[in-house]
Amino acid sequence: MRRWIRNGMIVGLLLAPMIAMAARLQIETTVTRTLASDETGFGSCMARLRVSPAAEGLDCQPGYWVTFDCVGKYVSRSSAARMFDSAQLAFLMGKRVRLTVDDSRKHNGWCLVQRIELLADDAEAAADVEPDEPQVGGEAARQPSTADAVPAS
Repeated sequence: MRRWIRNGMIVGLLLAPMIAMAARLQIETTVTRTLASDETGFGSCMARLRVSPAAEGLDCQPGYWVTFDCVGKYVSRSSAARMFDSAQLAFLMGKRVRLTVDDSRKHNGWCLVQRIELLADDAEAAADVEPDEPQVGGEAARQPSTADAVPAS
């Protein structure tokens, strides 16, 4: 009996870090609001999404907001500003976006957007995208020429 308990505890200890691992998730949604604040809160720039990252399984603040980190804590300020500009553009044009959200990096509990893509209105327009798309770090990768091809990050 003691052996079973000991083995169970060992397995539990080995699995615990895997359960608590941070996650990144791609979310396809629309931007419903944007927020720019002073540099003391929320990473200085945020977007409210139609889909809640927490409801999608990420360990984020309950709600619909994500941060772009315009203060430069996790990403460069210029990169964050470009992503926030893309979110504002999507909001103004009513376009759908595909976001990669990371729950290991947060401001006040709000998860960080690591990547944002503006999506075409229909599959026909998306099919015009070149199959070679840039990777993180500037490398190119061959992608299938499908409408949903996404470069690995």
